[in-house]
Amino acid sequence: MDSTEIRLCVIDDHSIFRDGVKRALSLEGDFKVIGEGESADDAIALCEALRPDVMIIDLKMPGGGIKAVTEIHRRHANVGLIVVTAQDDHGSVRAALAAGARGYILKGCNAHELIDSIRMVAEGGTYVTPDLASVLLLLDNGGSAKANAETAAPHLSDREMQVFALLGKGRSNREIASELGLSEKTAKWYVACVMKKLGFESRVQVALSAGQIDDEDPGSFGQRH
Repeated sequence: MDSTEIRLCVIDDHSIFRDGVKRALSLEGDFKVIGEGESADDAIALCEALRPDVMIIDLKMPGGGIKAVTEIHRRHANVGLIVVTAQDDHGSVRAALAAGARGYILKGCNAHELIDSIRMVAEGGTYVTPDLASVLLLLDNGGSAKANAETAAPHLSDREMQVFALLGKGRSNREIASELGLSEKTAKWYVACVMKKLGFESRVQVALSAGQIDDEDPGSFGQRH
């Protein structure tokens, strides 16, 4: 197997959707769909048997997508979980991210967005459809996430501010390391420092907050440039 190959499983109870996703992904030379299923139990079993790099999981399927995400993340935190769903309410987004998903996009997105999200999650980054990311921040405790980030930002070092800004663009640790001329281990350490100073528990929270307060690039979260 090519070391750059991204191995995927697609879990959705609608075969038409699975077929469409597989066709789109088959056009990418470094993507390989190694399994598919239609339920939470299928997702868990496939992950145990095949250990894919990324799993695409629907929320509304037999057994529930949240159950699948929660259990897979508990057992195999290194597997990138992307929820692809028609559910566009902020409660569903929060529940998926809290369960361990690193990606959340809507059915009906174009193939380019799906492919970009897979690459980003496979590299250790996060992706939330930009419109949903903005809504999350506006609704999160009356905007307290944004307020906390703005209050804490002046206490970040210059290097931490650079990392903070790149997180707002959805960059993975590897990409941050490359852009700032750091080792990946050092970049990971800076990300941890930023999280601690901002008082956030997850990388997703940092990324969303960074993107929200970056007034010069408000739509940058989850976008590749």
